[in-house]
Amino acid sequence: MSHLNEYRFAMSYAKPAVRIACCCLLMLAGIEHAGAAAPGPDSVADLTGLADATVGVSQVTADGVQCGLQLKQIGEAARQVVSDGGIALRDDTLNRVTISAVTARVGADQCATAVLLGVYAKQSFFSAAAGWVQSGYVVLWQRSLMVATPIGQHAAAVIGATRRLSDQLLADWRAKNPAPVTAARSAVPGATQ
Repeated sequence: MSHLNEYRFAMSYAKPAVRIACCCLLMLAGIEHAGAAAPGPDSVADLTGLADATVGVSQVTADGVQCGLQLKQIGEAARQVVSDGGIALRDDTLNRVTISAVTARVGADQCATAVLLGVYAKQSFFSAAAGWVQSGYVVLWQRSLMVATPIGQHAAAVIGATRRLSDQLLADWRAKNPAPVTAARSAVPGATQ
């Protein structure tokens, strides 16, 4: 049974309050698929030049704890993929990779979680309203996935969604930051660039 079919089946037996919570999770999970505008080629909000980041996980909900989610495991899954992919992990950088997992119980034995992975950079800008320079974080990249499973499988499903989002981040990061051509590669006849 697909995750969408599992979700539909679970929702047919859910109480109205649970349905509302899950619909909110679906709206959050649909951000990527709702046609959110991608940054243009001259926009600063992209992954070009991103070399390092710190990785953090937002606090999980009470339902997330009941469904077996652990901050440490979610964070480690993202850290491993990101660092193995070539983005340096540092605590003193102004770039942040943040994972959020918003969970709702769906009946007695089901859980649904919207996993959101975002990359943010600290930027300074002049605020005409305030009359001075202010600093804040801007979104460079953001995607989400929704998983719905029985409780016993849920932690693994959320870790899997975190890894998939991290892989997607790395694919987009590599597209904006191609590997430099080395002298050894360029000296080999027939080597592709």
